[in-house]
Amino acid sequence: MSGIVVGVNHTETAHRAAVKAAQLAKAMNEPLHLVMAMKSGGAQSVQVGTDQFFDSWVTKGNQFLHSLRVELG
Repeated sequence: MSGIVVGVNHTETAHRAAVKAAQLAKAMNEPLHLVMAMKSGGAQSVQVGTDQFFDSWVTKGNQFLHSLRVELG
C-alpha cells in the first residue's frame, strides 16, 4: 500500500499540514489518507418534542473529515 498519511484535528496547524499533504499526494499521484484520533464515548442525546437526536465524538469526527475531504478535493 502506498500513499500519503496525515493526522488531522481542528487546529490551524493540522489544516495547513493536510493542505500540504494533499498537494504532495496530487503531485506524486498518490492517494491521501486523512486520519484522526478521537476518544470513545461522549455521546449526547437531545429530546425535541417526540424526536430524539444523538450526537457523539464519532459523528463530529466523521463530519469534520468529510468537510476536509471535500475542501481538499
